[in-house]
Amino acid sequence: MNKADTGFSYPLFLAKEFDEVSIVEIKGGQQFREKCINQGIVPGQKLTVLKKTENGPCLMSLFDSRIMIGREMLSRIFVKKAWIFFTANVRQD
Repeated sequence: MNKADTGFSYPLFLAKEFDEVSIVEIKGGQQFREKCINQGIVPGQKLTVLKKTENGPCLMSLFDSRIMIGREMLSRIFVKKAWIFFTANVRQD
């Protein structure tokens, strides 16, 4: 089983194309964290992997924008699969 298929957090570079993930932790120094915050990359934020290359940057969807995140940054951003919960409106007659 791939670590990305479990409930554990894993580096963002392990996410697959079209995965929706939620940021859990940002590992790095103060400058790196500030850079992430300035781009809207903060714990709890959801990202979608749009395009992934083997050893290069990834194209991500964040809010209504697309951003490229380099391999070095991808290795320091830890994520979990984002689960979408639907609630059904149940009519009671």
